[in-house]
Amino acid sequence: MVDDFKAFDVDAIVLDPAVPPAARRALQSRSAARGAAARGPGRDVPARRASAPDPRYSVPNARYSVPRSGRLIPFRQPAPPAPHPPRVMSDTARKVLNSAIFTVIMLGAALIAATAGSVPFVVVFLILTVIPTVACARAVVDASDAGWTMLVTEPAATLRISDPGNWYARHAAAYYHRRYVLPRTDLSEADKEVWARAIVAANAIGESEVVRQQRIDSVQVAVALPQRLWQIAEPLARLSEVRERLQAERDDADFAARVTRLDRELARVARRIEKHVAKLEAVAADLNEADAVLRREAKKERLKEIGDLLLELRARTEDTPDDLDVTDHMRLEVQAVIEQANEAALSLALPDQDEDQDEDEDRDDEDEEDDEDDQDPSDA
Repeated sequence: MVDDFKAFDVDAIVLDPAVPPAARRALQSRSAARGAAARGPGRDVPARRASAPDPRYSVPNARYSVPRSGRLIPFRQPAPPAPHPPRVMSDTARKVLNSAIFTVIMLGAALIAATAGSVPFVVVFLILTVIPTVACARAVVDASDAGWTMLVTEPAATLRISDPGNWYARHAAAYYHRRYVLPRTDLSEADKEVWARAIVAANAIGESEVVRQQRIDSVQVAVALPQRLWQIAEPLARLSEVRERLQAERDDADFAARVTRLDRELARVARRIEKHVAKLEAVAADLNEADAVLRREAKKERLKEIGDLLLELRARTEDTPDDLDVTDHMRLEVQAVIEQANEAALSLALPDQDEDQDEDEDRDDEDEEDDEDDQDPSDA
C-alpha cells in the first residue's frame, strides 16, 4: 500500500481477486450504475454527473471500453445456466491464413510481372512465393494436430472492443456469478455490521503511516487486503443466504429441534467468520500502535531539532570580551571624552601660577645682575 491507497467502501462491490481485469471493470461499472439507480435521480452525486460517457459503454474511452449488457445477479439467487464461451480461430489456423494470403499476393505480383514482360521480376516474386508457401504447409500440419478452433480464454490484460476475450466482460454478471458480492443487497443486517468492522480494519491498515512509509512490505499488504476482504465477504454472503432460507422454515413445529440445531451450527459458522474479522482488526491495532510509536519518535526528532536550534541561538547571543554591545562602546567613548575635557579644564585653570613662578624667576635674575653691577671693578 502506497500513497495512492483508495479507501474501501462498505457498499462497494467485492470481487474475487482471480476475476480478470476486463471483467472486473465491467462488474464494477454495472455496480456503480445499479447504485446510482438505487439512489434515484434526485440523489445523484454531483461528481458522478460531471462525466457523461457514452451509454453503450462503461467508461468514456470507447476504444478500450466494455459494452454494458446484462445485470448483476444477487448472490443468493440460483446461478443461471452457465454460458459457453464461443470458439474462435486458433493461433495455428491464423498462421495458415496469414501465410496463404502472403502466398497469393506474391503469385499475383508474379502474374502481373509476367504480363508486363519483366522476366527478372517474375523470377524474384516466384522465389519470394516459396517462403510463405513453406510456412503455410508447416502451419497446416500444426493446425491439424492442435486444432483449427479454440475456446475464448479469459483475458489477462486490457481489452479492445473487437478482442474475442471481450466475451467474458460482456457476460461477466452470469459467468462470474457468486464470485462477486454486493454488501448492500447480498448481506443481512447482522452480517452488514460484521462487514463494516472488516472495512474499518482494512482502511486502518491501508492508511497506516507504517504502511505508507513502507516500513513493512506495502506491496504484500496491497495484494493481501483484497484477498482477505473477499475471504470475509463471500462466507458472509453464503451465511446470509442460509439465514434467509432457514428463517423460511421456522413455521413448522415438528422440525423445531432440527431448526434449533441448525441455528447453533449457524452461530458457530458466524463466530468463525468473526474470528477472521478479529484477526484483521488485530493487525490494524498493531499498526495503530506502531503508528503511535512512529509519531512519538518523530516528535522526539522535532524537539531535538528545536533544542539544537536553541543551543545555536544561545551561542550566537552570548557576550564575549571582544564583542561588546554597541551601547557599551558608546559609553566608553563618552567616558573618554569626559576625561579629556577634565584634563583640558585643569590645563586652563593653572596658567596664573605659572605666570607668578615666571615673575619670581625674572626677579631673581634681575637681583643677580644688580649684585654683579655692585661688585668692585678692582675685585673683578
